[in-house]
Amino acid sequence: MQESDLYQSWQYYARTRQVLHTEGRKLRVLQAGRLNCARGPDYTSARFELDGVVYQGDVEFHIYPNDWYRHQHHLDRAYANVLLHLTAFKSGSASLKIKHNLSANYIPTLVLPLPSKQVRLEHPARRCLPRSLFKKRLISNLQNLALQRFQLKIQQFRSALEYQSMAQAFYSNFLRTLGYPHNSEPFQQLAERLDWVWLIGWIRKIWANEQVLYALYAGHACFIPAHPKDDYSLQLQRAYQKYKVYLNTAQLDERLWQFALTRPANHPHFRLAAWVNLLYNKPSLPYPFLQKLFSERKPFPEVYKKIITYFTIPVDEYWEKHFAIDRQSTGCGRRVFFGKARITELLINVILPLFAAQARISGSEGFYDYLREMFLWLPAGPPYQFLIKNMPWFDECRQVWNKQAMYQALLHLDSNYCLLDGCLQCPLQRRPESN
Repeated sequence: MQESDLYQSWQYYARTRQVLHTEGRKLRVLQAGRLNCARGPDYTSARFELDGVVYQGDVEFHIYPNDWYRHQHHLDRAYANVLLHLTAFKSGSASLKIKHNLSANYIPTLVLPLPSKQVRLEHPARRCLPRSLFKKRLISNLQNLALQRFQLKIQQFRSALEYQSMAQAFYSNFLRTLGYPHNSEPFQQLAERLDWVWLIGWIRKIWANEQVLYALYAGHACFIPAHPKDDYSLQLQRAYQKYKVYLNTAQLDERLWQFALTRPANHPHFRLAAWVNLLYNKPSLPYPFLQKLFSERKPFPEVYKKIITYFTIPVDEYWEKHFAIDRQSTGCGRRVFFGKARITELLINVILPLFAAQARISGSEGFYDYLREMFLWLPAGPPYQFLIKNMPWFDECRQVWNKQAMYQALLHLDSNYCLLDGCLQCPLQRRPESN
């Protein structure tokens, strides 16, 4: 069971609008809202009816009710406006009540029943075909959808910058994206506990020792095994025991991490090693380098090449043979920590929208236009399996406009128009396949 299963169920109930009877209450999903791919509640701008009263606002999903507190959402300002909390399982404690520290009201917390497996697999886009104008207007429609998604990302970062510095927003969201697809939340929490102030304060003291830096991160993430099996793991354990007295925050709950079904290159241990090696191998952190590079406004191919070069860090001997602490890789190991596809995703999900948010706040429209055009220009990486699986006309889009932003356009389409009666307003002029 994963939170993505709950997302699919929420979308399904938005399409059917059936009344759900759960824990003595009546729930009907009117509009699913927007799936939030950045910091904050899982869905925003959702509309639902609970016991005859219609609400509109944020909805958060968890596997267990007490995940709300384990993830520290009750302390996070971004979750202050959550109106509904849905989970896969009931609480083990009848007295558990969910609320935010900034509010006096409890948040309704209900178990979301899952529809049958067969129903969950019936994605609406599978039954859609383009109208006659599909190809003629395809590129402009895709660009408009991509820019709508880009604007949502920018707005999320603008909201974050109201209570975070630019550096902290970059740092925490960069790590959050490294945790995609299953470990975004704990990576972001790790960045907030070992925050930017801590990092710049300690980086000069431990810069000469990559192992100490990794030990502090890995130890705080509960990655270091209690009984190490190799010398590297033992050295990490000793370094963490020595230096942890200088950390003033608690370790993460190890149950936050999702290790099952993660490919070796996506394993949290390896992703964390990628971040630490990036810090260790560069004379400065990524944020000032990117700020200087974008301010020069050079041609996109030149800028993209420099960014790829900057983030291309060869793996060291240990991580060439391991995908996790104490766990060796099978077959050929990775040669670099950040592949081109990962770098492109960091650009499109964090770097470009964050700097665009800064440009909007400062009123630099020329700088904003430059970043927006680069967003549309970025070359496509490997296609997302979700799009290939659920959209039979995906290849037509790729043949006409093979850009990374095209994937963003289709993801935006899925989040906003693959709902009940959504085809009537769909910008791509689709129609349901006739029988």
